[in-house]
This record gives sequence, structure tokens and C-alpha cells, in this order.
Amino acid sequence: MSIHQLAADSSPGAMAALDQALPEVVDLENRLQAQNFAHKCLRETEEDARRQVEEARLDRIEHIATETLEVFSSIGAGALSCWTVGPKQVPVGGLVNGLLGTGAKIGCLLNPNQRALRSACRVGKSMLQTQLGITTRRIVRGEL
Repeated sequence: MSIHQLAADSSPGAMAALDQALPEVVDLENRLQAQNFAHKCLRETEEDARRQVEEARLDRIEHIATETLEVFSSIGAGALSCWTVGPKQVPVGGLVNGLLGTGAKIGCLLNPNQRALRSACRVGKSMLQTQLGITTRRIVRGEL
């Protein structure tokens, strides 16, 4: 007699047989739940591993792009620092570098989650660093 037939039968013999079969049914159910949980954990582990590989790939792309843009940003900041206005040669380019770089530095301190914004802040920060180097050189040479 199957478990379903025993459960439908309310006779004392069927109830005794059901009581005897119950531990096996509970044990089987527990093993099935454990197996399902193990499969779920395995799927989650595999998904986490895939996510980590993708995250590492994106981190590498961000790093290479940022480093490349920082080089060009430094060159641009050097060229921009030469921009002066008026007969007194007011260094507008240096001010622009300083303002953009300071804004980028503040952005870096806020630690944005977006990759593009984080990269832009690091690149802008190099403009400030370049301008500080140029200004320091000019002070040492007595040009300011």
C-alpha cells in the first residue's frame, strides 16, 4: 500500500502502517531539502564567481582608461597654464586648472560609485597636480 493510500485510509491498521512509514518519509524530505539547498548554494557560488570575474575586467578597463587620460590631462593642463589675458598677463589658464582640479579633488573625496565619474575625478585631479607643479617651478625660478 502506498503512502497516499495509507493517508486516505483511516483504519487502525493503516494508521499504524503510516506511523511506521512516517520517519522514512520525513528523512527523505529532509534529504531532498538538503540537496535542493546544496544546489542553490552551488548556483549562487558560480554566479558570484562570474560576477567577480566581470568586476575585475571592468576594474582593469577603468584603470587603463584613467591612467591614459591622466597623461593627456597633464599635457592639456600644461598647455592651458600658458593662457594669459590682458596687458598684465593674468594667468587665466592656471586659474582654470586650479578650479577644475579642485572640483575634481572634491569629487574624489566623495568617492563616487559610478566608474565614469570616478575616472573623471581622477583625471581632473591630475590637472590640479600639474598646475601645482608648474606654479612651484615658476616660484622657484622667481617668475612669480
